[in-house]
Amino acid sequence: MFGKKLRQLPTLVALVTIPFLTPAFSPGPQQAANELVMLNVTVRNPDGQNLTGLTRDAFELLDEKQVRSVAFFENTEAPVSIGILVDTSSSMQLFDTRDTTRAKPIGDAISELLEHGNPANEYFVIAFDSKPRFLTDWKSARELLDQKPALLQEKQDTALFDACWVALEKFNTARNPRRALILFSDGSDNVSKLSFKKLRERLKASDLTLYGVGVVTGADIGTALGMEGQSILGELVDATGGEAFFPESKKALSSVVKQIALELRHKYRIGFEADKTSVSNKWHSLKIRVNPPANVGAEFKKVIVRSRPGYFTK
Repeated sequence: MFGKKLRQLPTLVALVTIPFLTPAFSPGPQQAANELVMLNVTVRNPDGQNLTGLTRDAFELLDEKQVRSVAFFENTEAPVSIGILVDTSSSMQLFDTRDTTRAKPIGDAISELLEHGNPANEYFVIAFDSKPRFLTDWKSARELLDQKPALLQEKQDTALFDACWVALEKFNTARNPRRALILFSDGSDNVSKLSFKKLRERLKASDLTLYGVGVVTGADIGTALGMEGQSILGELVDATGGEAFFPESKKALSSVVKQIALELRHKYRIGFEADKTSVSNKWHSLKIRVNPPANVGAEFKKVIVRSRPGYFTK
């Protein structure tokens, strides 16, 4: 053991692969990757089923309403560099459930995440209260499952924003271009030196995906603590095109981490040339449209597309 959903969580998550479409990879533009804006994109239906096997032509990319050509496209499964960030501060113990806020159920959930992820992924683990503590450096899933770092719960203040920043800095040493940060927290922060606004701007400028696994339960909805935590986690994940979940039981927690692991295995990777005419550090809003081919089932005639909402010009 490693010692209320914001959005409706489907009871079953499935993959739907379009028949007769083979995985596509465009190696050429990768040589100019430093000139491209890179996006991790998830496509699924309202029931939570992931649509895989789409080709480049199914995607339409709008940059401030200007159509951009897709210069890089990858729909094959690729390893991901994943940071796992666990809140062990006193505030986690204020909520009315032990199924999702204590060290053992969170540790069990991390083990499930590792077991369902791509075996080629790499991971690091940070625990934090008033300051972050690296429990591991980059490790494979098998190494972490064998090592089982202990998530010792502390009774201290919470520096969530500072811990997130440290985790983002760690990705400077990641091996894989696909990256994700998974945060187990109630969203509370009371001692960070870093501001929420600065962290959110840093996330908006990154190309990693942040997932929040919150601990707000039924009895906590509507309370000041619960509402603040939901809001903070929701805004942070939205900055990256990620998602926040608020499981109320250990079973729901297990479903959440399995969904995250599955989604990370089946994201699309898209790159396009940024607008070179804009002034530096200007925010550009992005919108991705997907036109599913005619041979998909009726359940995929309407799809939900998630990716980061924009980028800053350089």
